[in-house]
Amino acid sequence: MTDRSRQGRIARKKHTAQQARWLGPISCFLSVVAASGIVAIEQCGHLIWVANGLALSYLLVAPRWMWKKYLAAASCGMLLSGLLVYPDFWARCAWLSACNLLEVWVAAQALRKRSAQFPAFCDQRYLLRFVLYAVAGAPALVSLVFVAGSALWTKELTLGSSINWISTDGLGTAITAPACVALFQNRLKIPRAAGRSWLLLFALIPVTIGAFAQTRVPVLYLIYPTIALILFQLGLGWAALSTMLVSCVAGWFTIHNMGPFAVVGLALSRSSTVLLQCYIASGMFLVLAASSVMDNLRATERKLRETVNLHELVTANSRDVIIFADFSGKRSYVSPAAEHLGGWTRRELLGYRSLELVHLEDPACRHSN
Repeated sequence: MTDRSRQGRIARKKHTAQQARWLGPISCFLSVVAASGIVAIEQCGHLIWVANGLALSYLLVAPRWMWKKYLAAASCGMLLSGLLVYPDFWARCAWLSACNLLEVWVAAQALRKRSAQFPAFCDQRYLLRFVLYAVAGAPALVSLVFVAGSALWTKELTLGSSINWISTDGLGTAITAPACVALFQNRLKIPRAAGRSWLLLFALIPVTIGAFAQTRVPVLYLIYPTIALILFQLGLGWAALSTMLVSCVAGWFTIHNMGPFAVVGLALSRSSTVLLQCYIASGMFLVLAASSVMDNLRATERKLRETVNLHELVTANSRDVIIFADFSGKRSYVSPAAEHLGGWTRRELLGYRSLELVHLEDPACRHSN
């Protein structure tokens, strides 16, 4: 390789790195604007708030020295979307954006203390930290700040807004962050061994719409088994995206007083959105828990396979005869070195018990008989 071509490659890498420094924050800004604007236009902020989970996913996969740009992009995106929908309430929009930014920063600091630490939602320890810090801890802490600031502004203390903040932000983070992280880490590829399992993704759409567009036929029980199959066949990223799809469709129908939760809410004199939040949260918890168990099983299988390979390597190259047998003399393993003794093959040695290959004239054999 000549010096000119080497310098050209280095220049292209620098140009690509410089583009990544700005494309990431720009995409964060646009996606946060879209997510916040849709929720604000539909006036369904009391159901699920996905913008914080979206911004958190950018921080979890980006270098720490890029955090300032991503936080600024997310804050500007939330503020802009709020002003576009509610232009007369700029002070409240700025206060909400500041609180959301604080929540994202607290969760990111707790989950990623080192720059080289990347999210692993399939790991049980990381999953527990994610639930404690990002889903529960950060929203609870910032909700107190929001309530205190609102009380100073309006001279009224409303604890209901704190509970609403925790439920909407926690649920949105639990659903959005794993799906977006899987998307950023390019884990949304359909495995080759999945076959036609991708058809489950298309089957989930009519099942979800049919479950929440009417109340005559109870088909809610079909949703989470379908998501479970998607998890087993396609992975956590697709399962998290499927849960996000279910939450969006279910939220739209429920907010417009349609679907089973709207009817149940009226019958129980409870908020239909709270019932829907519990339904989505339980489903997301099952998805994350099942994914963690599956990852542990894969890790155990991988260790066992490594142990078996090491065992085969040692026994195949050992000059000593190694035989595994139970107390009755039935053999389960015979090393290749045994073929050099007695003239029997390994298959023959495995087919006989220990005393069956001893000569009948052997005194010890006759004594044992």
